[in-house]
Amino acid sequence: MVGVGSGAAVGVVLANSPPVSDAELSRLHALAFGEPAIERHWSRQLMGHSLGWVCAFEGPELVGFVNLAWDGDLHAFLLDTVVRPDRQRRGIGTALVRTARTLAQEAGCRCVHVDTSAELLDFYLATGDMEPAAAAVASFGTLAGSTPGVVRVGDTVRRPWGPWVPTTRALLAHLEAEGFPAPRHRGVDEDDREVLTWVRGAPSWLEHARHWGSPERLAEAGRLVRRLHDALDRFEVPDGAVWRGGWDRPEDGHGPICHHDLAPWNVVIGPTGELSVIDWDGAGPGDRMAELAYAACGFVPVKGDAKCFELGWIRPPDRVSRLEAFRRGYGLGDADRAELADAIVTSVRSGAAFGEQMHAEGREPWASIWAEDMGAADRADVSLAEHVASEWRAK
Repeated sequence: MVGVGSGAAVGVVLANSPPVSDAELSRLHALAFGEPAIERHWSRQLMGHSLGWVCAFEGPELVGFVNLAWDGDLHAFLLDTVVRPDRQRRGIGTALVRTARTLAQEAGCRCVHVDTSAELLDFYLATGDMEPAAAAVASFGTLAGSTPGVVRVGDTVRRPWGPWVPTTRALLAHLEAEGFPAPRHRGVDEDDREVLTWVRGAPSWLEHARHWGSPERLAEAGRLVRRLHDALDRFEVPDGAVWRGGWDRPEDGHGPICHHDLAPWNVVIGPTGELSVIDWDGAGPGDRMAELAYAACGFVPVKGDAKCFELGWIRPPDRVSRLEAFRRGYGLGDADRAELADAIVTSVRSGAAFGEQMHAEGREPWASIWAEDMGAADRADVSLAEHVASEWRAK
């Protein structure tokens, strides 16, 4: 497999916050720094103080690591960057640092700090997007994601105005009255941008295995989706409602209200494990079974092994049993299993068609993502979805 992340050596796989033992990390640091071979309590440190961590594996062997600590808000800190001595100067360290910075940006951090020695300063600066200050710092002007112009300002998020905003505002007010965990609308700023509350925590996609690895947590995701759908069923659409529209999202029309991008990248996990759903601009009438299938593909996930390794899985997930756990969490009846299976295949096919169309139209960032392999990963995901759906139907 080719390593995930810019500059990673062939045969090296990067994983976001995978399970890693105290013994493995202690052994790696002892090799790299000449430390005594004494087992340190890494797990206690990571679980108590880390936003995430990135590991580099060559086969089953841990060959690199970086810890991303944080202050719980705007600042993250790179700690304990290490590559095994006989694997150095192959781009692994650079890939580790860049991947950790992506985790920080996804979480809404504004800066990544590195307290480093003079001889290593050039290494961090060469990873890109860092500049010397009291230490090396990477600053993010906008939040990660595909919507241009979205920025965090203190405890708020500012989004560009559009004609759909009044309808979205009414929807968010309804969710607030329902007690459903989502951003709260707080008006318009001096630049005519929509102001929303910042949901504290981190999106759960890039560290998928860490957040959704257990069947219990997966069932909780299903319950969250069901709770949302029940709340949306009670929403009274205002007269003259305007929806944003987009791929498979009509600006008007009929049908139950859906989020339209309901997946781990839009589910934030808070400091104490609470779940919230963000990014409501695309909400509107839609197909509930299609939305449930889309969510299932993200939470299971119905993705190839290489992508799962990147997301922190140390072995491929049992997608069939995980799909069943998600279905039971949502409360979908046995009689509807076949319909959901068909909808999953349709959803993945639609995603592949979307990537190809965005590439044809030159719309970023999707165009570049599709161009990396000319849609090969998307086509592989379609085959995987067909296989998973067929196996699940047979159970």
